[in-house]
Amino acid sequence: MVTSSYLRSRPMKLTVALTVLFGIFVLACSSGTSVDGITTPQAEVKTKIKIDAPTPTGLPSYSTPLGNTPTMLSRSTSDDGLLSIDEIDKFVLCAMGRGSKCTMEPAIQRGLFETGIKPKFPSNAHCRDIDDYWAMDYTAKRKGRESYHGGIDMPAPFGTPIYAAADGTVVGKFLGDRNPRGIEIVLRHSPQDTGLPVWTFSQYTHFSEMPSQDVGQRVRKAEFLGPTGNTGIDVKTGKQHKHRRPAIHFSVFYNATGNYAITKDSAIIPADGYWMDPNAFFLVDHPFDTGTLKALLENEKEVNIPVLLNDGSTIPRDTKTVWPYGCSKRDVGATEPKDETPQTVQRDAGVTEPKEETPQPAVFGRYLMSISSCDTAVLDCHSPQNHEVYLAESEDGLAWSLVPEWEPYPGSVPDVIRRGDKLYIYDRQYLTKYDLVSNTQDKHIPGAMGQDPSKQVTVEGLGDAGYVDPSLIIDDAGRLVIFFMHGLRGADPAQCLPEETTCVKHFGSATEVDGSDGERFKLDNGQRASITVGDGSHLGASDPDIFFDGDQYVLYISHGTAISVWTSRSLTGDYSHVGDLSVTEGGVPAGYYHKNTRKYWTFGHVTQDGVTIIRRANHSDLTSRLSEQKWVEVISAPILGLPSTWDTGSPGFTVND
Repeated sequence: MVTSSYLRSRPMKLTVALTVLFGIFVLACSSGTSVDGITTPQAEVKTKIKIDAPTPTGLPSYSTPLGNTPTMLSRSTSDDGLLSIDEIDKFVLCAMGRGSKCTMEPAIQRGLFETGIKPKFPSNAHCRDIDDYWAMDYTAKRKGRESYHGGIDMPAPFGTPIYAAADGTVVGKFLGDRNPRGIEIVLRHSPQDTGLPVWTFSQYTHFSEMPSQDVGQRVRKAEFLGPTGNTGIDVKTGKQHKHRRPAIHFSVFYNATGNYAITKDSAIIPADGYWMDPNAFFLVDHPFDTGTLKALLENEKEVNIPVLLNDGSTIPRDTKTVWPYGCSKRDVGATEPKDETPQTVQRDAGVTEPKEETPQPAVFGRYLMSISSCDTAVLDCHSPQNHEVYLAESEDGLAWSLVPEWEPYPGSVPDVIRRGDKLYIYDRQYLTKYDLVSNTQDKHIPGAMGQDPSKQVTVEGLGDAGYVDPSLIIDDAGRLVIFFMHGLRGADPAQCLPEETTCVKHFGSATEVDGSDGERFKLDNGQRASITVGDGSHLGASDPDIFFDGDQYVLYISHGTAISVWTSRSLTGDYSHVGDLSVTEGGVPAGYYHKNTRKYWTFGHVTQDGVTIIRRANHSDLTSRLSEQKWVEVISAPILGLPSTWDTGSPGFTVND
């Protein structure tokens, strides 16, 4: 018999063996319901989706108060599952909400205890794993108050995309500026959504910005929810946590009906709800209650995790659920070559001659970045003649490493693009190619000032001053198109001449001559953009970067530590200024539009502690300035394994497919 002992200040320790017939959810890192919300859209949800209709309860509907209330939901019908908090049993409220006056007894009885089960990812996928595990003892993190971790944490760099673990409906969004969970979204999943025999609620916290989905909106499995962050307070200080690593906190709880309530301090409480190890959310045709999982033998405690790959496919193909972080493909077929003893055989012995092996194509990361590097300790790195071109690779655009097969060579402000089985790396007015089939890079034979004249690129119709700062894109006909800034002999092309107070800087383009394999271009008519620099305007203009976002062509232009944005519907048309992404946050940009997440990736370099590093911002629009908090360091000399005195700047970006 359950008594009111769960409200006592001294908690009781219970050993509970539960055999619950339903399964899943885990609230969050918080030890209680001391959380705050944001008001959500009050618009009526006009489309009723039958798949998410909870079991009718016959209970009366409750109107949604307007005004500054904690995350109340819009309601379209009386059976959407939202109840009054007064209809939630007090024992369940303590178990799932874990308020400051509650002991841990109710939560333990409702499934919040260790199971020992662990995720097992596909052998051909590299996935982000758990560090803070399910039901981990959090007492020390909660000022000595008994508490257990109500979810799993997976660390990832700032901005890493977080995805919906299954089809579902948004039932809560919370700002969380006064609780440990931070920015949060909660989805509700019907049995049809997951294949589980119960209603489940999945919770995602610590976003760096609020997800764009509205309360009441349906989301699809693997739909982008938002970027990884570290929002949420430090319980010990009551302020935003300064030292928490960026991560997702993922939780799941469940009930039989899909009904739920929202506490006054904005926490989702499932009616007659239960906790569960979130790993069990991915079980198929298997008991998933905490007690049964805990009782499994050690060799039975691995859960096969379905995953979303970077190319948008899933393993397995027909899964209803996916891990909330994407995974990258891993080559598991390669084996170390065996040493073989040469043998002498007779031709008539039935043994064939060994075939000459065909070189295997180079397999670099999904994303590639060309960079300029220079040792500031011994060289004048303001001079481009002292720069070298390096190539880095990444699977997610955040974690980068040097391509070991790449041979650095003298060059500056490079850009890289892949076409077919070949990489084209342009720097200044020179081209280096890398054949991905034969794994060969053009040899560099340095001439005057380190340049290799055999690699010089020509642009027909361009004046003697030539061009600087090339950026490449492929047009609809498969031709390379080079965007550039017009050169200026004997002076810095980004600045006005000493006798000028203002001047106009022009940015043009040229299209590849057929059959020239990227070595010859013909100047396109007109200018792509013209910018006035000098008094009362930009102090300089340089380093264009061109890319396509699926709807329009986007041209970034650098102004020292600032980035302006220009767009056009036509690749070689006139570009119009639409906004400025940075003023002091970084320059020399590279841009990319990530279709799966519908986010722009903007890379820019800044000087930090006397050396240049590259940072990335993840954002939704091109018209607003990006705050300092949006920028995450992704490349520096130590990250790439270079000496700490080296600059790493001037990013050039391409997708390696």
